[in-house]
Amino acid sequence: MSLTPVDLAPIRTPVELADRLGDALGLRPGDLLVKRDDLVGPGGGGNKVRKLQWTCAEALAAGADTLVTSGAAQSNHARLTAAVGARLGLPGLFGHDEARRRLGEQSR
Repeated sequence: MSLTPVDLAPIRTPVELADRLGDALGLRPGDLLVKRDDLVGPGGGGNKVRKLQWTCAEALAAGADTLVTSGAAQSNHARLTAAVGARLGLPGLFGHDEARRRLGEQSR
């Protein structure tokens, strides 16, 4: 099955010179470049959004109606999964124990 990634954010982000940081690190001007993945939305998602565009494409293609993920209470991945799920109309279950409890209830 060939998937097309879900369009969640502008994925092409700029590469910028970081001369002041480079100078502080002892580098010559022009030697330090920074890829600005902090500009990938939603909420400064960066590489997590890059992964979610494919994960969500697979979920939608499979007819999923819920996204399930786990992570700590402060997990950026869980926060981004919730934001992306809300955008796509897919509610989320978060946290290992909560997901297991709810999935267990649904299977009874």
